Amino acid sequence: EYVPSVKISENDKLRAAGLSLDDREYLAECLARAYLRQFCVNKFFSTDPHPGNLGVEIVENENKQKGSITKAKTAAATITPRLVFYDFGQACALKDDQSGGILDVIEGIVDTNVDNCVDAFDRMGVLV
Repeated sequence: EYVPSVKISENDKLRAAGLSLDDREYLAECLARAYLRQFCVNKFFSTDPHPGNLGVEIVENENKQKGSITKAKTAAATITPRLVFYDFGQACALKDDQSGGILDVIEGIVDTNVDNCVDAFDRMGVLV
């Protein structure tokens, strides 16, 4: 399904649409969470994540709803930015040990534990 959006790298258009720095930080968090979900839950991910394949849908809301993530305000409405992925023509499926290894690598990076990172890469079969 095609969803109209603004290319994620078109900062001037995003600003003109009313997106704030907070909205962009929110989108960055959404992108990180989306990829973690793809890697670790779905075990299927897009291997072509360039800016041409990522967009921001601008959803206008007439009334701010309780619990919604609406940060930017226009004169007549609030807006909610939503991340859009295009083109899953290049995608890859992961095995259980690969998806688990990705989490182990991230944990090793957060903990600054090089040995855990190397062990995780070895378990995933990416070291020669």
